[in-house]
Amino acid sequence: MERPRTADVGRTMFWLTFGTLLYVAAQWVLTVIVFKLAGPEANGDYTLGLSSSNVAYAVVMFGMRPYQISDTRGEFADRTYFASRALTSLLAIGSALLIFPFTADFARLWPLLVVFLLFRLTEGWMDVFHGVLQKANRMDKAGVALIVRAVVITAVFSILMAVTGSVFIAVSGMLVVSVLALIVLEWRWTKPYVDSVPLAAAGGWRRAAELVRHCVPLLAANLAYSAILFMSRNSVGDIWGPGVLGFYGAISAPLLLVPLIVSSLYTPFMGHLAEYKLSGQVRRLMTLAGQLMGAILGLITIAFVLLPWVGPPILALIFGSSILDHMDLLIPVAASVSLTALVGFGNAVLTSVRRVGWTMLAAAVAVVLVFFIGDHLVTAYGANGASFALVLGQGAQLLVTLIGFLVSLRSLRPAPSAQR
Repeated sequence: MERPRTADVGRTMFWLTFGTLLYVAAQWVLTVIVFKLAGPEANGDYTLGLSSSNVAYAVVMFGMRPYQISDTRGEFADRTYFASRALTSLLAIGSALLIFPFTADFARLWPLLVVFLLFRLTEGWMDVFHGVLQKANRMDKAGVALIVRAVVITAVFSILMAVTGSVFIAVSGMLVVSVLALIVLEWRWTKPYVDSVPLAAAGGWRRAAELVRHCVPLLAANLAYSAILFMSRNSVGDIWGPGVLGFYGAISAPLLLVPLIVSSLYTPFMGHLAEYKLSGQVRRLMTLAGQLMGAILGLITIAFVLLPWVGPPILALIFGSSILDHMDLLIPVAASVSLTALVGFGNAVLTSVRRVGWTMLAAAVAVVLVFFIGDHLVTAYGANGASFALVLGQGAQLLVTLIGFLVSLRSLRPAPSAQR
């Protein structure tokens, strides 16, 4: 039986884009709420819980969404994707058991870390349901679900923080809302679009494990970013305490929206890069990649010119005048976030030209570098050391992706007729 579809792709894409931006913005608003209602130390706990769970989040997602929505020929059945999400959920729990004990002040924070982990798992299941909706061109339903999540989570979180002053209780409220959204909205909306192939007929759990293996290269970059973010922030919390980390998290949270905004610039062109690669149009591939890189660098340059003027008053308006004593953190954070955006673009280009092995190598370089230099830089330069470690790690990562792209160009055979 053919699944129902909608032909109005433009309208549904608008809802998904708007919902995604609102949901990500809501995550930053929660940081503001904690900072305003409970102070920088509580925000440090929140920031540490969020960054600690990022590794588990990367594992449960496994970079699988692009693979799922591009599986237009039905190589893997929908229930295979669900089964693979169950497998990655178990892997995420295992990764949390390895990472959490190394979190600063683990003995006090472990209940908060567990709740964050469970919340991240629900986000993983949300993602695989939204993948089914996106394949069916019902991105409007996924977008509306994200909008509902953003509004209700923000409201519940705010009320619980105002009444109890407890980050643990507020995050527990987030978890309850997320579970209800999965059951009441996302699964009910997804179910009509799930294909009719039973898991056993689709190859069972063996096939699900095969899908997970296919997506290992896609996991590497996301996992690396989560790992270096955790290591650098954990160093700040461990060496300088949750108060300093709270101010660092408050300043960095809004800037973490930059990579998402930048990705909306280049994502529509990734199909063109892949087509140029497949047809041997090397010159056009290089031109388009260069134009996109130029546009990204242009946006980053404009942002750096404006940031010293607009950043402090906006942050003071949101967080209060106490944040102004920590404006020395602003430019280094902005530099690290800019490199995050550039690395994301480099990884997207390498994926488009099917050179994902280079993304894994680049990710490994970043993780190793931050692991060895993070504590030293944070000890020497305070919270800015975390940004310096991210700049050096992601700078090396970007260099490796650039080398991988240039090497991939040499392996392509130009098609003379296509270059005219």
